[in-house]
Amino acid sequence: MMSVLLLYLREFGLGFVATLGFGMLFNVPRRTLIACCVTGAVGRTVRLAAVDLGASIEGGSYIGALAVATAGYFLARFYKVPRTIFTVTGVIPMIPGVPAFSTMLEFAAGNIDAGLVNAVKTMLIGGALAMGLTTVRVLTQVQGRSGSMA
Repeated sequence: MMSVLLLYLREFGLGFVATLGFGMLFNVPRRTLIACCVTGAVGRTVRLAAVDLGASIEGGSYIGALAVATAGYFLARFYKVPRTIFTVTGVIPMIPGVPAFSTMLEFAAGNIDAGLVNAVKTMLIGGALAMGLTTVRVLTQVQGRSGSMA
């Protein structure tokens, strides 16, 4: 039990630090930086929990992106800033860097089949992240006064 807790705490810390770096790189407002970091850390930890509960990495990434987008929605309302401040930085720790790198290594080694498998996995994870962010965005849009979507 303790080793599982430490694993989740490690993932939370890694997500926090990764989001901190990108938050500083993207010049997010200083008052929102810690909230951005927590958003990214929660997203990464939720993805790990979903995978541990039996979801695929793609499904876990979708669920993690849903968590990031939901937190981004509420934090944006609280801080009165655009939600992209939280969602862009928060989803960064879940970007599929290892599968993308593996794709390039396999192609460079001439292993086309393995490279294609890694490429598809990379695209599916990226698509799952985009779909998770988009799902919450669509569900939280508010009708404007003129009847058009705001």
